[in-house]
Amino acid sequence: MRGIQPYGRVITRQGLHMRFIPNIRYGTEQYPDKIARRLRAVNIAALIAASSVAFFAIHRFLDSIPHWKYAAVVALVYASIPLLHRFGPLTGPLTLVAVAYVWIFWVSSIVGTNGGTYFHYLTAAALGILFVGAEHVFLTVLIGAVAAALIIALHIVVPQDTGYIPTMRLFYGSFVTNVLTG
Repeated sequence: MRGIQPYGRVITRQGLHMRFIPNIRYGTEQYPDKIARRLRAVNIAALIAASSVAFFAIHRFLDSIPHWKYAAVVALVYASIPLLHRFGPLTGPLTLVAVAYVWIFWVSSIVGTNGGTYFHYLTAAALGILFVGAEHVFLTVLIGAVAAALIIALHIVVPQDTGYIPTMRLFYGSFVTNVLTG
């Protein structure tokens, strides 16, 4: 199996092979250093996003909430973003931003705008602009404009409180957390 690099570092202990540390350089080998650095940042963001969404998928599964399947699928999509670098330097970053935008819209439509989930559009837009690069002016403007349009659309279409989560739990569990992390 020459020429194929494993997705993580292989740790050998008494004949056991374990993939333990993800290889953030996956898919970036054929690109120049400037683009490869951005793609490594995309890989890191995708793995962080995949692990956080997977955590909520497991949490929802253990709480017997039927929406755990959607979170599991999104976590798998996030985890597979490094595989998209072979199609071009913009495929992974744009897919990451698109999946994040759709996921944020869906979560906000379930919880309501009082949860503050829409603040993550600001983070996703800033990271998307960072991942795409300043040399792609049209795409960076488009990423920011779509984020602003989705925030406005959420406030027009989605009610403030859908009743899915109790108000106090929504405030302390969602709004405060989203303001601090968004």
